[in-house]
Amino acid sequence: MRMTRLIISILIIVLLGYCLLTQKLELYPYITLLFGVLMVLYGLENMKKKEKMKTKLSVSMSVMYAVIALAIIILGSFILW
Repeated sequence: MRMTRLIISILIIVLLGYCLLTQKLELYPYITLLFGVLMVLYGLENMKKKEKMKTKLSVSMSVMYAVIALAIIILGSFILW
């Protein structure tokens, strides 16, 4: 679990750096989706530690990130058509 969080965090940082350097904004929805996955992993870790408030916060944030990212991806594909 810890290694997965580390890999996703590094991937997010690399993608954000790439987006900043190249000015390509197409990757932002996928970065947001990765943030959602990262929040789910934090929520699972907090669930194992029996920290209910942090678990609820992490899961609600991950749902928010996922909804926003999927809306941008879906609406973006309709706009490009």
